[in-house]
Amino acid sequence: MSSEESKKNNEQAEQAQSADNAQGQAAGCKPECAAVKDRFLRMSADFQNYKSRIEKERMQSVQLGQLAVIGKLLTIMDDVDRAIEEAKKQQQVDDTWLAGFEMISKALYQLLTDHHIKPIDQMKTFDPELHEALAQIDSPDHQSGEIVDVMQKGYLINDRVLRPAKVTVAK
Repeated sequence: MSSEESKKNNEQAEQAQSADNAQGQAAGCKPECAAVKDRFLRMSADFQNYKSRIEKERMQSVQLGQLAVIGKLLTIMDDVDRAIEEAKKQQQVDDTWLAGFEMISKALYQLLTDHHIKPIDQMKTFDPELHEALAQIDSPDHQSGEIVDVMQKGYLINDRVLRPAKVTVAK
């Protein structure tokens, strides 16, 4: 064998040994790489869950704020409705004053409608899901469980009870 052939054989052997070492190192890195990939995927999923939770909490905070404002608005609407009812009972009320209050009332009810809020319509028989019974009275004109008087209107928001109607029920 010549020295050149010997050099070539040595180089080939070194390359083969180097390739074997590289494959051994790569095989040793695969479990570590898989662990890092798994950690990355878990952290990514945790971050997505965090973002979703924060967005949901933000939406709930906004809704709670809106409900607080709407609750105060409903109290004002109750007062406007009472003022209109009392004005209709009085004989000496200025018609323009009454018309102005009725316009305000219509505007307030339209505002509620725009926000998917509507009054509870079912006012014949008592339903504990929709009504809060404040009193029970004897009434010859009503059957047991029927609503005798509505003391405060109730409202629904997206078909969920926002405020139950406060009623008097027949015994």
